[in-house]
Amino acid sequence: MEQTPKERIVFDEGLYYGDGGDDLAIQSLMASEDLTEDEVRATYTDAQIFERAMEMMDLDRTKEIAALSAFFDGDKSDLSSFVNPFGGNRIIASGSIGRWDGTSHGMTGYKDFDDMMSGSDSVFKDCQIGKVWDENGSLFIHGYHHDGGVDVELRQLTDAGEDALDAIEDAWVGEPFTSGGREYNGSLESMAAALRDLWEDPDLCPAPRYMELAFGCPAEEYETPTIDPLLEAAEFSPSAIMRAEVAPGTVAATVPDVSGVPYEIPADVLSGLKDAVRAADRAGTIAPFASLTIAGWNQKLDDSLWALDFEVRNGVPPQLSDYLARDADGDGGLDLDAEADDMRCVAGGLSHDPGRADRGRDAR
Repeated sequence: MEQTPKERIVFDEGLYYGDGGDDLAIQSLMASEDLTEDEVRATYTDAQIFERAMEMMDLDRTKEIAALSAFFDGDKSDLSSFVNPFGGNRIIASGSIGRWDGTSHGMTGYKDFDDMMSGSDSVFKDCQIGKVWDENGSLFIHGYHHDGGVDVELRQLTDAGEDALDAIEDAWVGEPFTSGGREYNGSLESMAAALRDLWEDPDLCPAPRYMELAFGCPAEEYETPTIDPLLEAAEFSPSAIMRAEVAPGTVAATVPDVSGVPYEIPADVLSGLKDAVRAADRAGTIAPFASLTIAGWNQKLDDSLWALDFEVRNGVPPQLSDYLARDADGDGGLDLDAEADDMRCVAGGLSHDPGRADRGRDAR
């Protein structure tokens, strides 16, 4: 199962249309006019609410584009105090331009971000910017016009990358040249290859890492995998979970449920299941031979960590009454009937294995 990078949205005009846009506009009017939601809906027409959403969209687009320009220029912005060490270096844009007569692909260098957005050779000439987003440090921009759209990825040259691009631009057709430490024969094909090599070399043309550097986002984030309904209902035993391993080069493991049906479980989900099994074993909160769904194991992890913490603070393991008191205090949102049944199972399991509790404490 391949992980999908999360789209960290810088700007998306789609958010300002429909019900979502109405909600944004209403929240804005509530704050600026000191009104309740009902008062806003009673005071403003649908057309006025939509107009407010469009005003917010245009303002936010202007702010975000200005912040990007400042980032690539090495300046602080109204949105971020980060100063980009490569600020002022040239921008490389790689992507596609779609028009009525077809789609073309290519790569172009610009003296700065503003040149790329609105210069005489701008790839976004006559375009409205519809979306800007970051995927694990890579930055993408989508623009559109009356008969097509533009989609590019942006990167900025390092100082070494500036030298490498200078070498490409200064090269004479038919004469060998060196760029980025690589030798090229000077043919037109080799010049195109040199530009591609420049783009692919992170020491020369790295992804800008805008959301990470300017706003402190994690270096990498992935979309939460959608769990298949059948997988959601499947129950897994502790032994099946602990035996499962993620093979090198993969992002999931095959784990059989209690009936032997194999399921592909993402690596991060499997890691959480293993943590739950270990914690439940240490805390003695799982009955022998028990099996749980993924959601059940996640709840068991929470219960087990709570039980371990209770024992550390009080010197004794929690009793059923402690769990009931925990729920009464609103800590954890437990199902009392399910928790009582579970604790009776634990008690029954321990009664058949008197040494279990001691082994659990020894393991700690």
